This record gives sequence, structure tokens and C-alpha cells, in this order.
Amino acid sequence: MYIKFTNIDYSMQDSYYQFQMSATYQNTTNSTSGDLLQPIPVYTITMPVHRLEIKLLDGHYVPVQGTVTVNGRRVITDSTGIALFSLADGNYEVVGEYLGGTRSLNLDLTDDASRMLVFRVLNPVVTVIDDNGKPLSAKVTLGNYTAQTDNTGNARFPQTTIQETNATIQYGDLTVVRYLVFDDSDNAKAILDLNAPIISDLNATYTKGYVTLSATITDPGEYATGFGNSSEFVVNYTIGTNKRRTYMYPLSASRFQAEIPIIDPAQTVYYTLSASDVSGNVKSVSGSFTPEAPQQPIGGNTNGTGTTGGSQGTDMGQYAIYAVIGIIVLALIVFMMKKKSEDEG
Repeated sequence: MYIKFTNIDYSMQDSYYQFQMSATYQNTTNSTSGDLLQPIPVYTITMPVHRLEIKLLDGHYVPVQGTVTVNGRRVITDSTGIALFSLADGNYEVVGEYLGGTRSLNLDLTDDASRMLVFRVLNPVVTVIDDNGKPLSAKVTLGNYTAQTDNTGNARFPQTTIQETNATIQYGDLTVVRYLVFDDSDNAKAILDLNAPIISDLNATYTKGYVTLSATITDPGEYATGFGNSSEFVVNYTIGTNKRRTYMYPLSASRFQAEIPIIDPAQTVYYTLSASDVSGNVKSVSGSFTPEAPQQPIGGNTNGTGTTGGSQGTDMGQYAIYAVIGIIVLALIVFMMKKKSEDEG
């Protein structure tokens, strides 16, 4: 509490003896006036001070010992879980701490008050699995505590009231950070997507001037991260001595396609198709395709080897020529048969 005396110059006569006294307590100020010529009185300044009781409880409403901070003052709760404060009128933020977690409330205090802060106490278990749900042997760190997973992929930790937190997971040479939210059974899953996408049904076709490369690309697994803005579907290809890159675009959720320009259909296109998922796992498949090569096998494989075929070197222009020749031959045969019949007649 701070007390301040101030001389008040009411008039030129006897003004030296007039004074005002003010008191400030927790940002609240009240005052009174006095006169030193009067017999020494008792001056009273009334301050609006209230009793605030904060009680910390666990999820079963059992009192716990933690700390409560109000208006910059930090108090340890007693054996009944209570922390007491004397406060003037005002708005206060009340913060309770217990087992690493915090709970808070805002309070407009105009009278004595009592409030409770309830903490859910967890026995946290972090389960580390891959994108197919297989348990992994890993080290998990929550705060300052590190635990090794067991054969079911579970790492167990001391009690806490923290329900959401970052966890650092070390699996072999891989270290990642995952944001975990513990469920009602005190469990949180940390998923490491370790498997690359699958490329299948790879096919190449030729339409004048372009080789069209298409494939089915999926990222299976119950917990797979799938594809997102960071995913790339890239085709690196070589024609002769020229090396180029193009990108595939989606035809559907799992079918992708790219066009490769080619001047001479007798040349071979050597390509490598690469696809990545959100976790950065990359799958690549390589092959080759010659548009006008005869008896070329059709289809490739997802191991990055083999040849993907297309047309057999015959385009629509050639079919048209064959049709015209056939019509001419047929007309000659009909003409000759008709001429022979006329001669015999």
C-alpha cells in the first residue's frame, strides 16, 4: 500500500495547514482531506479489497498441489488445493499450473469470490507406427523426458496435464517432429510415412508430334500422407542428346499423364517418371519408347525397367493409302471381267 500526502492551497490564509491524503492499493486509489490546526484525528481511507480463493482439482475433483498466479503474484496451493489472494476491484487473469499443464480464467472482481481450476491428469502413451500401421522401434521425447517404444510401438511417459504437445521421434537415422493430441484413453499416434508411392499401368502412345505417357500413381496405406501441394509428378526424358523435363497432370484421383514432343517418330524416348508423397518419399520408374519401332512390346513395370510400347509404326495416313490402292485394284478386276464378258458375247 502506498500513502501520499499533498498540500492543498485553498486560500492565502492558513493554507499551509490544509492537506489531502491518498492511498493506492493494487491500482485502486482513494483519498481524504485534513487540517493540521485541528486536534490530531484518526484519518480513515477505505479500500475495496476482496478475498479471492482459487482451488486446483484433478479430473476426479481431488485437490492437488500446484501454483496459481494472479496479478504477477505466484502462490503455491495448500494441502486442500487452495491459493488465497487479497485484491482490489478489477479484471484479473488467473493462471493455474499443475504437472506441466496450465488452466486459466478471466475474472471481473467486485466482491469476494471463489473459483476452481480442474486439470485432466493423463498417463500418456505415444504409439509410433508406419503408414501401414506397423509398429516401429523408436525413441520419443516429450519435453525433457525420452522413452523407447516397446514391441507394440508404445512409449509410456509420467503423468502430465498437457493434452497437446510436440513430440520428437527418432527412428534410425530419421528424426521428425509431430504435433500430438492425446485422446480420451491418453493415447496419441505418431505416424511415420516410410513407403513411397506406387506407380502402375504405365503406358505410352504416339499421336503425331507427341508421345503421351500415362500411369496410375497411388499412395496406399491406412495412414499414408498421400499427395499434396508439395508432391511432384515429374518426367525426365532424353531424345537423342537432348535432355528435358516435363510434369504430369491428373486425369483423375490416381491417373496422371504427360506429353513429350518429338520431331522424328523413329527416335527413341528414354524417360524416368518420379512421384513423391507429402512425406517426401519418392518412387521412380524408367523405360523407353520408340513410336515407329515394329513389334514393340506394350506396357512397362513399376520397378523402373522394361519398355513401354505404342503404335506399330503405322499411322492413319498409311491406312488411307492402302484403302485407295485396294479400291483401284478392285475396279481394275471388275473392268477386266466386264471386258471379257463383252468379248465372249
